[in-house]
Formats: sequence, C-alpha cells, structure tokens
Amino acid sequence: MRILFFCLIFHTAFCQQFQEEIELKRLYQQTPSASVLNQIAQNLTHLNLLDSSLHTSRKALILAENEKNKDEISKTHLNLAIILQKRGRYFEATNAYENAIKTAQNDEMLATAYHLISTCYKDQKLLDKTDETNNKAIEIARKHNYKVIWAKCLNTRGLTIFRQEDYYKKALETFHQALKVAEQTNDDNIKSVINKNIGWVHLLWYEEEIGLRFINKAIEIQLRSDRSEVRQNLFYSYMVLIHFYNLIKKDYQLSNLYCQKALDIAQKYGWVEEKAGVYHYFYLNFKALNQATKALEYHEKYQAVLEKLNEDMALTQKAIIEEKSKTTSLEFENLKNENQRNWLIFTILILLVGSALIFRLYYLNRKKNREIEEINQTLEKKVEVRTQELQTAYDEIKDAMMRGQTLERKRVAADLHDNLGSLLSAIGLSTETLDESKLSDKEKKIFENIKSQIKEAYQDVRLFSHNLQPAELEKEGLYQALEMLAQKINSLNKIHLELDLESLTPKPQNVEFNLYSICLEAINNILKHSNATEAKIAFERGQEGMIMRISDNGIGLKTHDAGGTGFRNIQSRVEQLGGELEIHSDEKGVVIEVRIAPPPHRRTALKGS
Repeated sequence: MRILFFCLIFHTAFCQQFQEEIELKRLYQQTPSASVLNQIAQNLTHLNLLDSSLHTSRKALILAENEKNKDEISKTHLNLAIILQKRGRYFEATNAYENAIKTAQNDEMLATAYHLISTCYKDQKLLDKTDETNNKAIEIARKHNYKVIWAKCLNTRGLTIFRQEDYYKKALETFHQALKVAEQTNDDNIKSVINKNIGWVHLLWYEEEIGLRFINKAIEIQLRSDRSEVRQNLFYSYMVLIHFYNLIKKDYQLSNLYCQKALDIAQKYGWVEEKAGVYHYFYLNFKALNQATKALEYHEKYQAVLEKLNEDMALTQKAIIEEKSKTTSLEFENLKNENQRNWLIFTILILLVGSALIFRLYYLNRKKNREIEEINQTLEKKVEVRTQELQTAYDEIKDAMMRGQTLERKRVAADLHDNLGSLLSAIGLSTETLDESKLSDKEKKIFENIKSQIKEAYQDVRLFSHNLQPAELEKEGLYQALEMLAQKINSLNKIHLELDLESLTPKPQNVEFNLYSICLEAINNILKHSNATEAKIAFERGQEGMIMRISDNGIGLKTHDAGGTGFRNIQSRVEQLGGELEIHSDEKGVVIEVRIAPPPHRRTALKGS
C-alpha cells in the first residue's frame, strides 16, 4: 500500500507538470515571446526531455535577441548552459554560462550564473575555478542577502571540501552553515539537499543515529513537496541509505527496499546512469543474500545498461569531436580566403596608385599582420582548450574500460569458485563413499594421493579465484589485500611471505589494482620457479616517488626467464602506471623494483547533488 501511495503521488505531480506544459504552449501560440518559451524549456528540463528543452531554448534566444530583451537573453543563456551541463557538454556549457554572466541585468541573476558555472567546473574536477566562481557568487549573495543562492553556494563549497583527505569535519561545518542560511528561506529543495549531505557525512563516519536523523529529515521534506525538482532529489537520499545499509550495516533486505524506491524514481524520469547504479546494488544485495538467480538477473541488467552508456558516451564524444573539427576547419578556411582576398586588393591598389601609396600600403600590411597574429593566438587557445576536452573524454573512456575489466575479473572469479570449486568438492565427497578396507595397499596409496591432489586443486582454485579480484582490495584497499594474500600464501606452508607496508599510503583504485596485480604475478613466479623458502614485499618513499620491492632467496633467474609471460605482464602493468621496472638476479635470489613517480595534483568532486 505504501509503494502504491508513492506511485500515486509521483503520477499526480507528473500530470500537474504536464498540464502546466500544455497551458504554457497554448499561451505561447496566442502571444509568442521569449519569456514563455523559457518557461516551457525549464519544464521540459525538469521532465528530463533535454533534446526538446535545448531546441526550445535556442528558439527562445532568437526571439529574445529580436525583441532586444536583455533580461530574457541572459535567462536563455542560463537555460542553455544548464541543459548542456546535464548532457555532459561542459565546454559549450561553460561558454553559455559566461554569456549569461556578461548579459546579466541584475545582481541576483549574476550571483545565480556564477554559482551554476562553479558547479560546471566542479563536474569537470577543476576545483580551483570552482572555488573562484563560487566565492564570487557568495560575495554577491551575502551583500544583497540572497539567502537561497547563498545556501546553495555554501553547499557547493562543502561538496568540494568533502572529498579532500581528512577534511570531513571542515565540510560538515560548511554544510551546517549552509543549513543555517537555508532554514531562513522557503526553498524546500536546498533544505532537503543540505540535510541529505549532512546525513551522508555522518553515516560515512559511522555516526549512525545522527546521520539517519538528517537523512529522514531530507526525505520528509522531499515527500511532502509538490515541486518535481525537490521530489527528484528523493533518489539521491535513497541512494545514501542504499549505500549505508549495504556496505556498513550489512542489512541487505532493507537496502533492497530502498533500491526499489530509487529505481521507481529513475524509471519515472528516464534516468539511465542512475538506474545502472541501482541495478548494481541490487546485484550486491542478492549476492550477499545467496540468491544467485536474482543476483545474476540484476548483474545482467547492470551490464546491459553499462554497455548502453558506454556506447552513448562514445557516440556523443565522436559527434562533438567531429562537430568541433568541422567548425575549426571552416574557420581556418574562411580566414585563409579572407587573407587571399585582402592580398589581391592590396596588389590592385599598388598597381593603380603607384609609388605614392607605398608607405600607406606598408602601414596597412603591418596592421593586418598584427590582426592575423591575434587571430592565430585565439585559434591556438581554442585548440588548447579543445585538446584538454579530448583528454577528459579519453580519461572517461579509459575509466569505463577499467570498470569493465573489473566486472569481468569478478565474473571469472565467481565462475571459478562456484563451478570448478563446486565440482572439485563434489569429487572429494564422492571419494569418501569408497570403502578403503577393500583396497589393496597399492590402491590405498593411489587413493590417498588422489584425495590429496583433489584437496590441493580445490585450495588452488579458491586462492586463484580470490586473487583475481579480492574483496579486500575493492573495499579496504591495497594494504588489507596484501595482508590477506600473505596469510593465504603462508598457510600453504610452501614459502614464508614477509610484508613491510609502513610506507604504503592509499592510492587511486586503478593504481592499487595494478600494484596488486604486479605482486600477484611476482609471487606466482616465485612459487613456481624460484625454489625459495622466503619472500618479501616492501614499500618505501623515494625522492622521486614510491618504490615497491619484491625479493626472494631462491636460485635466481635464468636468461630466458626474464622474457617470459609473467615478466611481460609485470612490465605491462608498470607501463600503465607510468613507472620504471628493474630486475636484479644472482645466486642469492631475485629482486624486482618498481619505481613510480608521484601523479600530477588532481582533486575529485562529489557528484549527484
């Protein structure tokens, strides 16, 4: 009954907004104006009809320019920027926000534009520009007491602070400042968002009671609101609870309940990426509940949506690149043709006027060269910006490929454990049914050898499936994953593996994944080929970055061993990290050194609010 009640509320809100859309279109047919078109575009944006909203906003801009209505011109630029930002077209969105700032007719519009462009920079992870533009918005909002904008700016500042290491207390203080300002307004949207963010921080730092109080406050505000943008934020409140009950409380049934609520919202508004996130949590919950059929169903749904997102992203990036390449070529060609025409005119003038105008032509020529130089500088800046944009697109595609590889490793590990592991267990149980008393001494030895080999094979399968994608690496990081690896290796009683992890600090997930893979490959080689009794993995900080050293006391390398598949895999991983590999071998053993320079300073921003 409760779910039916929620669905009825969503349906009523959608119908009300749709009715408003029809009324605005009727009004526009009677009295066409940029103002009415802007309202239609805003409603289409709330309904997630971004293509229609973009088309309507462009028509509104033409009308506003014809009407010479500066206020509507600024509003239209702002609408266009919001839509382009939602589509991930950040370069065009930034230009539209800058146009809105230039044409703003009042301080409230100016503060709004500065705040929204700061969120665009945040999505691009350009945190210095985020702080710069957000501070300008705060200065204007505080001066004129625009409390809604002020609260939004403080919320954005809190989000940029939160992802910095050991800054959660400062972020929490900023969110509370934002909430104090928001409570003085009638804007339910910003109140609910800030309450949700405060609850999120508390839950992540295991302050459950406080966190749930703020999250429930946010949900209460969102449920009773009639505004679609407020109700849409229910999705993000539910996602916080899904994450909390799945990863922290391990209450998978309750996590599934909020998954269903979040999925209903994502399906209602046609959100694809958000739907993929919900499917992934369904998969994790059902897997933890040992409901394999359900887990597989949602895992397949998640992969299908993920593949669709990757395809859409690739097509979008390709279209943007082609469009920008065409525009750049056309601009260059026009410039070239213009220069040719100018030179022809100069030549004709020289022939007609003669030597009396030589000085004049010289002056004009110098002036034109300066103009060309300025145009070339402008083109170089555009090329630089577009190159950065292409690099961003490449990084996103690379991250998507990394996520795909991780999913495939998990699938293979699960198949090995569930299928081959189960088969070996079944074979082991079958051998227990044999009556050993009826076997000869020779058959008993063979029988015992078979049981030992089955047990060893089962242990190897379990170890291999776990090491393909250990849960400790994903949940708790490289430190814990190596600890667990050492425990498993040492439990085999084949070799003693020692760890020196005092200098190991948390790294980005892709770096930790590659370092773990290098350790795994090296230890595998030691077990198979070195005849060693001891091995060691150590980390230390060098002047030029981090050094990871893997050593053993075995027989050393033969010449052909250094070119084997194992070392080629290690070399490939080191190249992905942008590092250097050195291998030292003698009769006392082998030492593998991996040197990794520190990465360029990058910060990450909190997304989804």
